[in-house]
Amino acid sequence: MFPSGLDRKVVEQGGCDRFHTLREITMMKMINTVTEQDDWHLKISDAKWVHRCKLDLKRRVKDVTSPMLKWVLDECRWRAFLFRQSGSTSTLVFDAFVKSDNQISIELSERLKELVKTLEEKFGRQESSTSQLIVDPSRYPLAYGRTRVLLDNIINIDNCLISIGKGTPIFLHEANRTATSSEDHLQTAPTSPGPPPPEYDRWGHRIESKPYSWCDENFQLLPCDLSLQNGLWCITSYINDLHPVQHRQLYTTLEEIINQCVQPWNECLAQWSVRWNRVPLSRVVFTPRLRNLVVPEGLYDDRVLDWIDCKVDQWRERRSIKFPEPGEFDSSKIPKPKHNLVEKFGHSGMQVLVQLGAVLLEPPKTSGPERRVLNRGQWHLQGHLNEHICATAVYCYGLDNVVSHYFEFRQRSDEGKKVLDSHGYEHHQIWADVCREVFGYQMNGDDLTVFQRLGHISVGAGRLVAFPNTLEIRSVYLLRDESKPGHCHILTLCLVDPHMRIISTANVPPQQPKWWAPRKQLIHVLLRSKLPQELVDMVLQNLRDLADGPMSPEEHKSVMDDFLKSRRKLESNQKKELRASKTT
Repeated sequence: MFPSGLDRKVVEQGGCDRFHTLREITMMKMINTVTEQDDWHLKISDAKWVHRCKLDLKRRVKDVTSPMLKWVLDECRWRAFLFRQSGSTSTLVFDAFVKSDNQISIELSERLKELVKTLEEKFGRQESSTSQLIVDPSRYPLAYGRTRVLLDNIINIDNCLISIGKGTPIFLHEANRTATSSEDHLQTAPTSPGPPPPEYDRWGHRIESKPYSWCDENFQLLPCDLSLQNGLWCITSYINDLHPVQHRQLYTTLEEIINQCVQPWNECLAQWSVRWNRVPLSRVVFTPRLRNLVVPEGLYDDRVLDWIDCKVDQWRERRSIKFPEPGEFDSSKIPKPKHNLVEKFGHSGMQVLVQLGAVLLEPPKTSGPERRVLNRGQWHLQGHLNEHICATAVYCYGLDNVVSHYFEFRQRSDEGKKVLDSHGYEHHQIWADVCREVFGYQMNGDDLTVFQRLGHISVGAGRLVAFPNTLEIRSVYLLRDESKPGHCHILTLCLVDPHMRIISTANVPPQQPKWWAPRKQLIHVLLRSKLPQELVDMVLQNLRDLADGPMSPEEHKSVMDDFLKSRRKLESNQKKELRASKTT
């Protein structure tokens, strides 16, 4: 399975990623700056452009050294070679983010905008205080014990509407026996791993002693199923909250976009099997070196320790850390990723959560310089642990009154404790200085995990970005005209870890009452007409199979109230769990 930042056990055991030194973070930021330039993959071969680029990086970046700068430009040349050789339109930055301004064609983007506009005019947006969503998977989630689920078969786009009202409510412990693949065979899908076993980590802490707050035991978002047909991924079950008949054109467009996201997903997920250091850190070197102390003659025994402590304190005040430098860039030493979504999961299929709409940006209410720092979202990972999201693709298809939109991101790890454990440092203050000066984060000696801020990446109109669910992100927006509101139009596609299957829209008949209304009206018309008794019996049997149909508006409102309460409680528990962790 792919690592997840939601799995505390994986994070604490170092399964997500290593922490980077500040120098490596600086180098990754410089690579991102270079690759933001138009036609950078062509200009990198121009000596004059490279010279100007060097001067610009030296002006922008503090503490950049010649070895760092040389490595950055050599790596950019290598990435440009791969860019031209493969014909790819995407670029990997920060060893995790894949960005592309050409992955989604202009024609495909315009078609999406037109279909979304038609959808808005017909049905309107479902507005909240911060968003205006057209397609929202959280609007009709799986509610354990309440939502009807098909236990013995699956449905597809063509027959999902006639299955409305069928199924049996299931509980959490039954969910792993329900998820069924498109090939109609059972797959194990543990939607909730439950409390971790009573075991101990490398520092003697009981893993089970912390609250297991990253799994929703009451609700699960429902993805749609994908199958590989003639080399292309096709949507085989309805998208939750998007009518499969009335909006079939939008389904086709979303299929095309999903196919364009597979390669970026492949690249960002493959990096977790390819861990390499630009600035290796095998040991920390202090200058000046603290040599063996020779106790002066005539010093009484009871004063020796005081004398040593005094000398160590003096050394600490004067000492500095000799920061590691990168070596020579050598592309042959970079491990080749052994991972391909199509080759590995083409036979079993994949699952994707789809969200479509706009983020609503309100004008600032304050005046002064702080007005330019605007609409900064909350740090978050995608979904919850029982939804098993492993990667996300975000496509920005339009900006209204927004001059800047970017993602900030950070990672959570225990790398500091691992380095401490392997080096055997016993003096806490020295190690705290190392954490701050080399890695850029604070350590208090007791936390198992800390956060490290890596940087930010621009997400302008027409750009597609993909990233793994090991990174926490938050969105930052800047309005062009601060007297007016703004909108950021976004399509978000969350990939469920294809190593397992969770309950999807192939298992859950549509829950929208409006989707069922036309069929219900047709049934009543047939019953009022003069039909042979055999047909009347068939219609009545069909009504009995439908039970009470989908949820009533009142029941749906109750479910949504409980859903929001459940998610707020989870968010509160997560904040409490992470409150002690440190961030740069």
